[in-house]
Amino acid sequence: MIQARINRIVGLPSRVKKYNEIVTVDSFEDTARGEMKDNVKAILDEAKGELDQIKDEVDS
Repeated sequence: MIQARINRIVGLPSRVKKYNEIVTVDSFEDTARGEMKDNVKAILDEAKGELDQIKDEVDS
Protein backbone atom coordinates (compact mmCIF):
# COMPACT_ATOMS: atom_id res chain seq x y z
CA MET A 1 0.00 0.00 0.00
CA ILE A 2 2.88 2.38 0.71
CA GLN A 3 4.20 1.97 -2.85
CA ALA A 4 0.81 2.95 -4.29
CA ARG A 5 0.79 6.09 -2.15
CA ILE A 6 4.33 6.94 -3.23
CA ASN A 7 3.31 6.51 -6.87
CA ARG A 8 0.45 9.00 -6.37
CA ILE A 9 2.74 11.50 -4.64
CA VAL A 10 5.47 11.37 -7.31
CA GLY A 11 3.33 13.05 -9.97
CA LEU A 12 2.07 15.88 -7.79
CA PRO A 13 5.16 18.15 -7.89
CA SER A 14 5.03 18.24 -11.69
CA ARG A 15 1.44 19.49 -11.48
CA VAL A 16 2.55 22.28 -9.12
CA LYS A 17 5.42 23.09 -11.49
CA LYS A 18 2.99 23.44 -14.40
CA TYR A 19 0.86 25.91 -12.43
CA ASN A 20 3.98 27.87 -11.54
CA GLU A 21 5.05 28.05 -15.19
CA ILE A 22 1.61 29.23 -16.27
CA VAL A 23 1.41 31.92 -13.61
CA THR A 24 4.98 33.09 -14.22
CA VAL A 25 4.65 33.35 -18.00
CA ASP A 26 1.08 34.63 -18.41
CA SER A 27 -0.62 37.55 -16.77
CA PHE A 28 -3.95 36.63 -15.26
CA GLU A 29 -6.65 38.55 -13.49
CA ASP A 30 -6.64 38.26 -9.71
CA THR A 31 -9.63 35.91 -9.78
CA ALA A 32 -7.94 33.44 -12.13
CA ARG A 33 -4.69 33.65 -10.19
CA GLY A 34 -6.60 32.99 -6.97
CA GLU A 35 -8.23 29.91 -8.47
CA MET A 36 -4.84 28.62 -9.56
CA LYS A 37 -3.44 29.17 -6.07
CA ASP A 38 -6.39 27.25 -4.64
CA ASN A 39 -5.69 24.40 -7.07
CA VAL A 40 -2.04 24.29 -6.02
CA LYS A 41 -3.05 24.28 -2.36
CA ALA A 42 -5.38 21.35 -3.06
CA ILE A 43 -2.53 19.45 -4.74
CA LEU A 44 -0.26 20.11 -1.76
CA ASP A 45 -3.02 19.02 0.64
CA GLU A 46 -3.38 15.82 -1.37
CA ALA A 47 0.36 15.18 -1.08
CA LYS A 48 0.28 15.90 2.65
CA GLY A 49 -2.62 13.51 3.09
CA GLU A 50 -0.79 10.73 1.29
CA LEU A 51 2.38 11.37 3.31
CA ASP A 52 0.37 11.30 6.54
CA GLN A 53 -1.11 7.94 5.51
CA ILE A 54 2.36 6.55 4.80
CA LYS A 55 3.54 7.78 8.19
CA ASP A 56 0.55 6.11 9.86
CA GLU A 57 1.33 2.83 8.09
CA VAL A 58 4.97 3.00 9.17
CA ASP A 59 3.98 3.80 12.76
CA SER A 60 1.56 0.85 13.00
